[in-house]
Amino acid sequence: MQVMVANFYDDNTHIETYPLTAIAEAARSTGYVVDGGGVVRHPFLEELMWQYGLDHNDSELLLHGYWSITGWVQYIILRRPYDPETQGANVRELVGDRSLGNDVWL
Repeated sequence: MQVMVANFYDDNTHIETYPLTAIAEAARSTGYVVDGGGVVRHPFLEELMWQYGLDHNDSELLLHGYWSITGWVQYIILRRPYDPETQGANVRELVGDRSLGNDVWL
């Protein structure tokens, strides 16, 4: 019997869920700009992903199809405004500093 886990709390690393509005407000309060957000949907593929996952025992496609059908996955796009006073003017120097991780892109 094929089993798909779809309960957020079945993964013990998952602690809490927050509404996008709460995340957006917290981000704004720390200076970020909210550029967008919503629900991840693949309306032209979700049924195909679901069926292919069932037919071929592909748990990854089955799960993504399920998430799309149910609207379970949400996203938010945040932007940190550029401030030359606090962030420095030489972006190329910052890019060379690997300790910044993915925060700096050219």
